[in-house]
Amino acid sequence: MFSSIFVPVLVAAAIAGAPDALPVSRAQAPAEENAPTLALEPLLAAVVERNPDLVALDAQRAAALDRAIAAGSLPHPMLGFAIRNLPVDTFSFTDDMMTMKEVMLRQQFPWFGKRELRREAVEQNAKLAEAEKASQALLLRQATTDAYANLWLSTSSVRLVEEQQQALERFRVIARGRYAAGGGSQSDLLRADVELARITDPLLELEEMETAARAALATLLHRPLASFEGSPAAPPLPALPADPAPLYARIEAHPELRALGEQAERSEIEARLALRDRWPDPEVGVMWGFRTDMPDMVGAEVMFQIPVFAGSKENRLAAASRSEARSALLQRESRADTLLGEARTAWAAAKRQRDLIRLYDEEIVPRAERNVQSAIGSYQAGSVDFLTLLDAQVQLQAQQLEALRARANYVRQLARLARATGVSLFDESLAAPEVDRG
Repeated sequence: MFSSIFVPVLVAAAIAGAPDALPVSRAQAPAEENAPTLALEPLLAAVVERNPDLVALDAQRAAALDRAIAAGSLPHPMLGFAIRNLPVDTFSFTDDMMTMKEVMLRQQFPWFGKRELRREAVEQNAKLAEAEKASQALLLRQATTDAYANLWLSTSSVRLVEEQQQALERFRVIARGRYAAGGGSQSDLLRADVELARITDPLLELEEMETAARAALATLLHRPLASFEGSPAAPPLPALPADPAPLYARIEAHPELRALGEQAERSEIEARLALRDRWPDPEVGVMWGFRTDMPDMVGAEVMFQIPVFAGSKENRLAAASRSEARSALLQRESRADTLLGEARTAWAAAKRQRDLIRLYDEEIVPRAERNVQSAIGSYQAGSVDFLTLLDAQVQLQAQQLEALRARANYVRQLARLARATGVSLFDESLAAPEVDRG
């Protein structure tokens, strides 16, 4: 009976997600001897600093800024040396007055505006890397919150199961005393033993959940697994705002949308640069030549490319870049709608879990506790059987587990809401004084 109620609770706890700024229940409070050494807020800050993916995006941004400076610089000048009019019969530098030794210097000058456009196009890659980092940080914070919620849920559930073991041990003592006094039956003792044996399986499931959560945190924060051996503190439960419209409005500044906007802007710059490339870059050269026993000579030249194939080259490149810009803007529009839908779903789910937390804390769990106390007295008085007493205790634990699950789910849904809207999980916009923090 115990496992039939407990196991579905655990399975659902591993899948679901959401809670709000609500008072801490007695089931949440850790024992003083198991003082928590892990907290959610420092982990959320650390994941942004330590995660290798974010460090890599920082390196990409720095590389793009360096490339932007290089892209906007002038081409290297060219220095050349030449021998002209050397007679092939003697290969002498002095026999013919036309034989000349030359030193040449050439420099290409990009057409007006090309250097700026090239620099701006590459700078967009740095802005894109910055937006991608912010977007990745939101995903990592959500994953960290999910792992922490699982860790806290598993360790808190273990404490409840251990309390259940202690309660069943007390019930067995009561049953044994009543049986010794001639008021009970041997079957009561057998039922107590069976329920105690069934507790082993959910404890194994909880151990698996806890191990997976600690491993996930170690991976996300790029730290040794031993760094996460402590007991987790109860996660903070910010209040859910009554009006989610301000949160939804902030989706327009979401890093994912900003990244798509940067892609569109880069493509537009590349289109303008392709059209500007139809204008040839002049190449200016000067030379100095000297001849034996004759006056030295100087010269200058200007060379231009002839844009004969602009229709099949620069124009096509510009059209392709503008198509990419339109594609990025359409993706941005679609992604904005998706994020808005995800935010609305997360807010509704968080609101449901918030209401569940209140219901469990204010009505269901206190009522189940009273039922247990009443069942104990009735059993000792002989007015109810032992099975009724066991059922009351199992129901109490099941409701306490559901209360824990609602809190963990609430935290998960707030993390989803934060990722979908692009705000910090503990942003002040979420801290409406709607619910007493307790």
